[in-house]
Amino acid sequence: MFLINSSSILFASLLLISAIIKHKKNLPILFITSILYAYIILGPSISGFSYQDIDLEVLYQYQTIFIILFLIPVLLFANFIVREFDLANDEILRGKFNISIFLPIFLLSILTIFLYTIFEYGLFFRRMGHEGLYQTSSEIPSYLKYIYRGASEASFFIIMTLRFYAIHELNISSKRFVQLTILLYGLVFGAYFLLNSRMQFLFIIFSIFVPLGKKYDIRPNQLKYIILISLLIIGMTLFRELFLESFNQRVNGDDFFNTLKQSLILIFERLNIFEIFVLTQNYNMSPFSINLTGILNTFQLPIAYFFDKTYYLNALATLQTSSSVAIINDITGKSFIDFPKSQVTDFYFSFGILSIPIFTIFYCFLIKLISDALAQPRLNFKTLFIFYLLTFIFQFEKEFLTILISPLKWAPLFLLLFLFRPKKLI
Repeated sequence: MFLINSSSILFASLLLISAIIKHKKNLPILFITSILYAYIILGPSISGFSYQDIDLEVLYQYQTIFIILFLIPVLLFANFIVREFDLANDEILRGKFNISIFLPIFLLSILTIFLYTIFEYGLFFRRMGHEGLYQTSSEIPSYLKYIYRGASEASFFIIMTLRFYAIHELNISSKRFVQLTILLYGLVFGAYFLLNSRMQFLFIIFSIFVPLGKKYDIRPNQLKYIILISLLIIGMTLFRELFLESFNQRVNGDDFFNTLKQSLILIFERLNIFEIFVLTQNYNMSPFSINLTGILNTFQLPIAYFFDKTYYLNALATLQTSSSVAIINDITGKSFIDFPKSQVTDFYFSFGILSIPIFTIFYCFLIKLISDALAQPRLNFKTLFIFYLLTFIFQFEKEFLTILISPLKWAPLFLLLFLFRPKKLI
């Protein structure tokens, strides 16, 4: 197993390097493939060394399966099928466009309600433990909670869409409002995610700087980006552990090198999506079994909000709101609350090992769809849908089923941005 695991990691690493070289201007592809590599190879491989008195054979066994059935096919697809990025030409940007000032005003109103909610109910810093977060969230009125959750989940989509609108030649007064909205959303959600989620903070940075047209062809130097992102993640971890959550004492700040080592271990442990396989290795989980508990939980929870308040409140109180957690608890009889997850492992828990190639094909289809559309974006429904897909595919650490139905929360925002898109003046 060690030889197969090492060989698969080496092959995947070479494919990633090849993809980085080939797609030097395709920042979305670079970001997507790097995320997959981090979660499937870096996190599990490095954090495995920190385990003590645990048989890691199971971890490396499942890591090898997901590398061979998912990561390597996706990287091969990125190398040989996805075309090199040719950013949009000036043709689509020619002409004058008009955009209603109602759109930025409405979005700024949503942002104001979001700010009111997080400060009024003490949610600016969400890392208060599962029980504390449940207690605090339960005090928020339903309509405010809907706006608060919808705004935070749609923030990446809103920023990318408005940036795309702004590269067109808009009427001056409206364009200034659009640019102001982009700035405020970037500042507010940048600060919010900086405190609460390292990965989502990176998504905000990406949504602000991803090239969306020829004027924004920044021709990134990959090495500089890799170093910058790595330093950013380490810095955010140190800030959180030494200042915001120093009471947890997971990091000792007395010695620099020891502090850095402990921080790196925390980062890689959070990326170890195969940890749950190690923790449940004695429960004889069949890799071919199908368990629909997660699917039922995913769809039943939002329905119960309207028709079965008892079930809904009990699920929140017991913190059983995750499809992966629901499946693992159903199999083991335990009461897991949280563990590192991913879209592909969530899909596996529900449909078994034979479903991984299906998920891989679906994922490759999304990658090509996104890459082709961003090369020649248009002011139409398809381009806005691509921006939504980016928010889906970037959040690899979220459960597949949960994030698939998340647009139901902010579908009105999607329709609003589409209906009030810039119109070309005749």
